[in-house]
Amino acid sequence: PVAVHEVRHLGTLASERVYPDAVDREVQEVFGLRHDQPLEHYLLDPREVDVLYAVPLTRALELYRDGRYVPAVGWDAQQRPADALLHEGDLIAEARATTLQELRWLAEWAGVEEPPPGAVD
Repeated sequence: PVAVHEVRHLGTLASERVYPDAVDREVQEVFGLRHDQPLEHYLLDPREVDVLYAVPLTRALELYRDGRYVPAVGWDAQQRPADALLHEGDLIAEARATTLQELRWLAEWAGVEEPPPGAVD
């Protein structure tokens, strides 16, 4: 269980994704929560989520900002390990800018500094 006081509202943004046959408009509320559980703890609804990945926040920022690949530990909806090497082709191009903004809000809240462009570990 999660206590309400543990959840932080990080921001609200309007999103419009234009696809060849549709337009998806949303108002997205972004929340943060520190919850240190192994991925195996999560039970995913396969109608909503295929895979849950864990990556360091700095690497997620680099993936969405720069297209830099990142190895990820994964757990799928069938309760199996699903590790992957995430790369630019895995991203939803139409959602990249809004997801990057959401990651930046999360980093600011978590006290994680965004690495400069072109930084290498």
